[in-house]
Amino acid sequence: MGANQSGNSKIKADFMLVDLSSAQIEHAEQKLKSIASGKPYLDKVTFEKTYQSTMGILTSKIYDKLKENDKGNKERVQITKILCLADRIHGTSSSLVEALLALFADFNTALREVIHSFGLSNSLSEWEQQAFLDYVNAEPPKDPKDQRTCTNFVDRTQLIAAVARSVFAPLVFVQVKPLEPTLNGGESQLLPKASLIAINSKLLYKYQDEWTLLFSRYVFCALLKPSKVSCSILHGSSFSTMVKRIDGEGRCVVVVESAKGNVFGCYASEGFESGPRYKGTAMSFLFQARPQINVFFPKHDQGKYAYLNFQQETMPNGLGMGGSGEIWPFFMREDYGSGTCQKNCTSFEPCWIAGEANFQIK
Repeated sequence: MGANQSGNSKIKADFMLVDLSSAQIEHAEQKLKSIASGKPYLDKVTFEKTYQSTMGILTSKIYDKLKENDKGNKERVQITKILCLADRIHGTSSSLVEALLALFADFNTALREVIHSFGLSNSLSEWEQQAFLDYVNAEPPKDPKDQRTCTNFVDRTQLIAAVARSVFAPLVFVQVKPLEPTLNGGESQLLPKASLIAINSKLLYKYQDEWTLLFSRYVFCALLKPSKVSCSILHGSSFSTMVKRIDGEGRCVVVVESAKGNVFGCYASEGFESGPRYKGTAMSFLFQARPQINVFFPKHDQGKYAYLNFQQETMPNGLGMGGSGEIWPFFMREDYGSGTCQKNCTSFEPCWIAGEANFQIK
């Protein structure tokens, strides 16, 4: 109770849903009052000078909305209003939606503006921004002005809340965790950043921080853990080399670029291990990374997840996910130059990640 008896007590009393910590509130309040030369408000010039470099295109929108809701001097924004908005954004899904609906005409507009701002601050191309928006908004709320409907939508699509909190964090000078992992061993030009963020968001939280690149050019592999395996980037075309780098090494992501320019792959929740048995759990998934961004999970716990085998006479030779025999939603042949992709396999949600039944690796 001691911390709440300080100058923060009035601010905290104004909040119905408090998610920011006392330390965050105190830090932000002190910094804003310093910027405002001790005054309890920011004028427009000071507000834009403070936030333009971090909030970008949303700066004027936020100022105008906070100013409109100010019952006092409309040419000023009270510091408590800034703190209250940030707290609502960082609170529950319901308070986040309430704040976005207060700032924008409807939730669809809010989502578009927030992702555009996120894209600019994260150097996403126009294509990535649109593909990312299409991905998170694949099943938009039926009523984009209804708070309950939009809250249910945010609850189903947790990535939206993470993106919004990342965009609005500079309001109170909060450092948020990056939504993409650190790539040990170099950068991958194969996997667009927007796709990387979408795929990473589907992993368990403890596996989202760090990927170790093992093999990359037109096939990209990454372990989701620090690895003792050398993480230098290879530019050869050898299935046996790839197998040596991922066989038995644990959970990993495999990404392929086809000759048609499509980028797709799979996440193996327990990795690949050579032999006749499948590995993995229902946390495994397939994905598209370009030209669309999509993630597809198993329909049920059917046991046929990650498969890796080679130099066998009676078993399929290659690396695959969710299939058997000649029927696979994703399979790379041992000859390493080609693969197969069956449309709408029953083992996974309806998908056709390669966009063709037989693909050639670029």
